[in-house]
This record gives sequence, C-alpha cells and structure tokens, in this order.
Amino acid sequence: MDQSWKCTTRKYLGDYKVFKVRQDNCVSPRTGRTHRFFVLDTPDWVTIVPVTTSGELICIKQWRPGTGTVELELPGGIVDPGELPLEAARRELREETGYVSKTLDPIGSMAPNPAITTNRCHFF
Repeated sequence: MDQSWKCTTRKYLGDYKVFKVRQDNCVSPRTGRTHRFFVLDTPDWVTIVPVTTSGELICIKQWRPGTGTVELELPGGIVDPGELPLEAARRELREETGYVSKTLDPIGSMAPNPAITTNRCHFF
C-alpha cells in the first residue's frame, strides 16, 4: 500500500555548493511515530551514453574524491539553473570529451537514490 509520510519540520543544516543538507522530521502513517531523516538537496544531473558512428563507446577517466581513485565513467554532470537536461547533456559531452553530437536521444530519467537525494538523473 502506498502511504505517504507527513513531514512536520524541515531544517537546512548546510549549503555545500553542489548540495544542501537538510533534516526532515516525518511521521510514519503506519505507526504514528516521528522519524528523523537527513536529505541531500541536489540539482538534477545528466549522463550521456555516447556511441561513435563506428560503434565505440566514449568514456572518460576522472579522479573522484569519493573513492579516492581515477574512475572510468560515462560523461555527464549537473544541470545548471535555467538549463534544460538536453542542453546540459550537449554541454557536458562537449566539455568532457570534445565531441559534439548531431542528435542526443533521451533514454529516460530516474531518481538515482531517492532514500537520501532529491534529484533526478536524465540519460541520453
């Protein structure tokens, strides 16, 4: 059964440029108990799955502070304020790979981690 929780308070704890941390106190519809949740209020981002005309997948290598290692990744990044996801996908592909695509077809979008983040990831 889909029952929504009622959030009674929302307090921002910090603003860290690429995300804000907030604390929500929400009441369980099943038990009536209040639970404390921490949420990362984050902007949407895009991920591009670029394939060349010869069928090669274009990936990038970037050092990532979360893992402390260089990771092989698909290009992508944050959707800037006022920017459409398609515009962000074109910009990120060009910035990260130097490639410019004639077409970027939307694959879909999803909430990448709805337990703790507010954003959606748009795939092209």
